[in-house]
Amino acid sequence: MKNVVLAAFFAFTACLNAQDSNKREIKVFIEPMSSSGWQYFFLADAAVRKLSSFSIDTWPIVSIKDGKWYSQRGDAEINEAARIMAIKQRYNSKLNTYLVGRSLAPWADGWKDAAVYAGVNPVELSMEVKKNRESLLNKALEENKKDEVNSSCAFINGKKYNGELNLVSFLKQINLSLSEKEKLSFYEKEMSSFKTTQLKILVSKASSNFNTDQMTAIFKRYIPSMNVQKQDIEKAGKEFSFVKYTPAYVLEDEETVRESLAQAIAAGLFEKHGKYYVFYDKNSSLELRNAKKTPGKLDVFVMSQCPFGVMAENALIQSIQQKTIDGKIKVSIYYIASAQRDASGKLTFDSLHGEDEWKEDARQVYISKKYPEKFYGYLLERNKNYSQPEWKQAAQKVQINPEEIEKNFEEAKSLLEENIKKASSLGIGTSPTFLVDSSLMVVGLGELKKLPGYEKIVSGQAPAGGCAK
Repeated sequence: MKNVVLAAFFAFTACLNAQDSNKREIKVFIEPMSSSGWQYFFLADAAVRKLSSFSIDTWPIVSIKDGKWYSQRGDAEINEAARIMAIKQRYNSKLNTYLVGRSLAPWADGWKDAAVYAGVNPVELSMEVKKNRESLLNKALEENKKDEVNSSCAFINGKKYNGELNLVSFLKQINLSLSEKEKLSFYEKEMSSFKTTQLKILVSKASSNFNTDQMTAIFKRYIPSMNVQKQDIEKAGKEFSFVKYTPAYVLEDEETVRESLAQAIAAGLFEKHGKYYVFYDKNSSLELRNAKKTPGKLDVFVMSQCPFGVMAENALIQSIQQKTIDGKIKVSIYYIASAQRDASGKLTFDSLHGEDEWKEDARQVYISKKYPEKFYGYLLERNKNYSQPEWKQAAQKVQINPEEIEKNFEEAKSLLEENIKKASSLGIGTSPTFLVDSSLMVVGLGELKKLPGYEKIVSGQAPAGGCAK
């Protein structure tokens, strides 16, 4: 009888172990207000809807900084993490439904709508969070530390998913853990009959090391299945002679491209050349193709009321005065705006920061032409209060008569019309942009400081931003 009992016990234990080993779970960690966090959740949610043998276990990501709960997206994200934990502990079967509802109500108090949708009393939920906020967040932090995560991610049966954030890639990873009978079909043969979109990144010798990863990732968000090939422009053939800058992102005109990038194409972000669409990332570094290199020439493109442009001007002027950059470098300033003439010849301007800005642009162009020796002094004075319309005091401080500028303002406007043609011809729309040696275009003072000869620009912490029209 004893042997029978032992046999039954071991059989029962083996059954439990088998059940445990067959446990199939997708564990998701999300930053509640991060788009990538929601991508992971929706991939997992779609997978468990497809495969009933899998369950989903969702946890919020939290962190502590200087002894306090911290999120780069603020207290709203921390509070949402606490709500997720409260639902998880008290109404766990309703968590997925709540998260689906929350994705459709992403505004600050959208959690109330999501709670109602999930069948959770929002007042009770609020009280639960207020009462147990610390313990809820600590429980989440404990789980984060156990799995060593600090950003949105997913684990499939305990193994971290490192593939692309698209449904087929995610399901293919899950497929590896399924039996032959359970495996999903991805119609590989049929899918191979469709033409794969090719993204060519054309680079030159000088631009081959420029960072193209971020832009490539953006393209793959729109067309995840695309193949990416980086190629030397000189070996690409005459059919790409239209390329003006490198890196150039080139796509063949086909249905998938037209549909996936319709808005960007309609907005004029792509140039069309025959059967190709080409995109240039003008918020990054570019080399002008076939440009004649002019060593020691620096063209600066700014908006006179852009804080980043002003900082760049001040840094360059101070660097020239303190001789931290080569005094032989010839600096020319160009303005980013647009000009139009009507049928009668009347000239009008448009600038990002309004009428006061283009008028200041015109004054600066006039001063640079008529009083070149006083131009830097005027800029340093004017830039102390660049966002205000008052400019006469700055002119007077460098001994320029404001009345002369006002009297000759029509000439100043004509000078500005001519000046802004250079930025327009190069498609420059971000202040500050720098054209170095007439061949290399970089955006932001921080990028300029990375180039030989400009490393010692006096700027403190070089700002990374810019004003873009």
